[in-house]
Amino acid sequence: MRTLRTLGVLAVVIAAGAGAARWAAGTAGPDFTGRVDPPTWRADGPPVLLDDAHWNYGTGRSRLVSLAQLLAADGYLVLPGANAARAETLVDAKVAVIVNPLGVPGVLRRAADAVRLGNLPMFDDDALLSQEIETTAQWVENGGSLLLAVDEAPFARGSVGLAARLGVTLRGRAVVDVGHSEGPSPSWLTFSRENGLIGEHPIVDGIAGLPPVNFVVAFTGQALEAGDGAVSLLRLSPSATEVARPGDPPTTGHPVGGLTMAVAFERGRGRVVVIGDSHVITNDAQAGGGATGLEWPSTNNTRFVRAVFAWLSRRDASRR
Repeated sequence: MRTLRTLGVLAVVIAAGAGAARWAAGTAGPDFTGRVDPPTWRADGPPVLLDDAHWNYGTGRSRLVSLAQLLAADGYLVLPGANAARAETLVDAKVAVIVNPLGVPGVLRRAADAVRLGNLPMFDDDALLSQEIETTAQWVENGGSLLLAVDEAPFARGSVGLAARLGVTLRGRAVVDVGHSEGPSPSWLTFSRENGLIGEHPIVDGIAGLPPVNFVVAFTGQALEAGDGAVSLLRLSPSATEVARPGDPPTTGHPVGGLTMAVAFERGRGRVVVIGDSHVITNDAQAGGGATGLEWPSTNNTRFVRAVFAWLSRRDASRR
């Protein structure tokens, strides 16, 4: 009887999975409308590969359309979307981008959530296979550069293994900070020179002729823990807490002051940036018009993203 009940649950989840699969990629946000003058790379820009092989909530055909447009305007060669955790495709890339990989377990988990069965442990697997995680880590160690952008749970679960292999712990819960936020939510975090939450690193101090990054807004993300040698780009303040679900009162949270929402480090001969909020690198449409992310008014979000890629592509050590 228990076996039949389990099979029945799986049948419901798989049926709901078709709708979850359509949801997984997300819808394409607004185009990038900003100006890039001068571009980081005037000619022969480094090739960038956007992962689209792991049921990502964010690909070059969906939520990362604006990022792809920014990169093209900045002189990079944006490769056709492919598996950014496979040696045959990574060989063509200088920078790989992986955003919110869900994998089949993640898609089924979203379906399970829809039918109130999201706590089933069978759906907690990583989005990347163990061999893919190892391939990606070795590619970085041999000189590749990786940007991993992952939102809070449930998205975070699909990247835990890859992040851990690179020395980063994804905390998974949404971060709120009433004292350092703007807009309609305490999870819209502000990082500025004025509030002391921007770190010290070429990415934020000015690289490849870009001015320093002075003000960044994140739009609900998670805290990260990183090991020795990693530099915090966006620090979390002493008043920051992580809550079980976005919208929960900050007083119910656990303190995460001193942790980070974006970190950069070298790994072997390669470079890595991990960001705990994918919205920073997208133009996600919001209800009522407008878009959060790259082109949020009065921020340096676009400059920050350009600087991330300039560092990952070693523009600081290259000629135009």
